[in-house]
Amino acid sequence: MVKDNGRDVFLAIDANAIIHRAFHAYPPSLQTAEGVQVNAVYGFTVMLLESLKIFGPKYVLCAMDTHAPTFRHEVYTEYKATRKPTDLSLIDQFPLVEEILKAFNIPLIKKDGYEADDILGTISSYVADGVWSSENVDLYILSGDRDLLQLIGNNIYVCLPNGSFRNIEVYDKDFTFQKYGYYPEQVVDYKAMVGDPSDNIPGVKGIGHKTAVDLLQRFNNLEGIYRNINEIGGRSQKLLTEGVEQAEFSKQLATIEKDVGLDIYLTDCLLKDLDRKLLNFTFKKYAFKSLVGRLDDIFGKHFTEPNISQLDMFKGSNQDFKWSPIEDLKDLIKQSQKLKVVYVNEDESYDTTPYIFVGGVMRNGAMKELVTRELHILSLLEGKEVVFYNFEELVTHNEDISIGIVKTFYDVLLAEHLTH
Repeated sequence: MVKDNGRDVFLAIDANAIIHRAFHAYPPSLQTAEGVQVNAVYGFTVMLLESLKIFGPKYVLCAMDTHAPTFRHEVYTEYKATRKPTDLSLIDQFPLVEEILKAFNIPLIKKDGYEADDILGTISSYVADGVWSSENVDLYILSGDRDLLQLIGNNIYVCLPNGSFRNIEVYDKDFTFQKYGYYPEQVVDYKAMVGDPSDNIPGVKGIGHKTAVDLLQRFNNLEGIYRNINEIGGRSQKLLTEGVEQAEFSKQLATIEKDVGLDIYLTDCLLKDLDRKLLNFTFKKYAFKSLVGRLDDIFGKHFTEPNISQLDMFKGSNQDFKWSPIEDLKDLIKQSQKLKVVYVNEDESYDTTPYIFVGGVMRNGAMKELVTRELHILSLLEGKEVVFYNFEELVTHNEDISIGIVKTFYDVLLAEHLTH
């Protein structure tokens, strides 16, 4: 699949196309223990792992749409207007995909006013004849969108799943012609005539696939067709003559932008510095335990240790860390006007052992902090102002205690969930 020509592999992923494909390929019953739907996130992660294994890239990035209108909407308000509204359960999963990419340390590029296609088009121009053209790189663009075939060049390939993620076809110039009857550089001319219902690009009314392919093989491009319009004759000549404005406008809409201003360097895309503990934690968070083993298969069993332990922040320069006893905990709570209480569960813990961080604001305004393995602490908080992290899991260790014991209640984790 990958051309064996001694060049480095750069994998650029059309995240939007793959996420949508994954959402429809995997059942909505894929959920976390908390009931969060993750079928699109799971499918995207499966695709990502599979493509990393297949392509073995040195460089990786993802491109994604934003919610803002694009420059195409500005010139044609009906652009993509025929599409159904995106399912809310899919929209909710886009931030989760971003979290997966962050765990892999893979850059995600998106820019208001442009589509992921335009970002990938700009990256392709960097590789073909731009700032990265001297870097000995072959670009493989992974998508589910045939529009991207127009980006194919001497060292640029487009990869489309054929049925499943495991069956990926790599398109070059000749394979594109073999499959569709036109070359990559003719994609926009083809869509200028035939249109694209999925994007609501009109094309020329009455011109279909067979006619468009025949005309492109005879006259090369849209300009050549109109230069030789009198040689066409018949109904096709009449339709093309009447639809010349629609054809030119449709070609404009179908053309991928290749000059988007991007703040990205090639070194930013190096597949490196993976924190396997973070990846393992993220996979467990979204109930992807079946995928953890694939990390060894792709990256080997060696992994990078985090730069610091979670508990390093509590260590003095000349003393070892010590867990605080219950007596110290009681004193801290008694002396404090306000408290913050963080429950760190076994998945988040640096050594898989749950513990609690407690921070108290003293009457003189000073802050005092400690960490403890004493999980049954809620009864000590009666009448206090408390900000929690992960109260829901903490209360499972204090089954008989009501939330009403605290004077004021706020949970950071719950707030984060609600804002997303």
